[in-house]
Amino acid sequence: MNWIVSLILSLCFFGLGIYKKIQNERFIRQGKKYRGIIIKKRREIAYKHSRYFATVRFDADGVSYEKEVRYIPLIGHENAEDMMLIYPPGQPDKVMSESFLKWERTMVHMFAFGVVFMVYAVYMLVSGKSI
Repeated sequence: MNWIVSLILSLCFFGLGIYKKIQNERFIRQGKKYRGIIIKKRREIAYKHSRYFATVRFDADGVSYEKEVRYIPLIGHENAEDMMLIYPPGQPDKVMSESFLKWERTMVHMFAFGVVFMVYAVYMLVSGKSI
């Protein structure tokens, strides 16, 4: 694999990460924000990381909902009793936690792969050889 292919791959991964970030920011901007009360938390232990879920009660459009949402516990907020939710009006099935949207692992992984391929491309360009 030469440096041009690696550079193209890094740009593709950066592009995917930026696309996901813009999509999430648009969702945050267009949705209504509600503070929900956390009723129950649970953690699923997956292969290499944990997934965090919370059942949250919130009031939107004059109706009280209970919804299980995925979230990412932020440092210093692990024991919080409430959570900021993003709610697209009229679509209670698409409620998301703000922390999950801002720090979604898919987006972070795309940026990380982009950095790896960019470093690899620079290494090959400078040294004139591949790993």
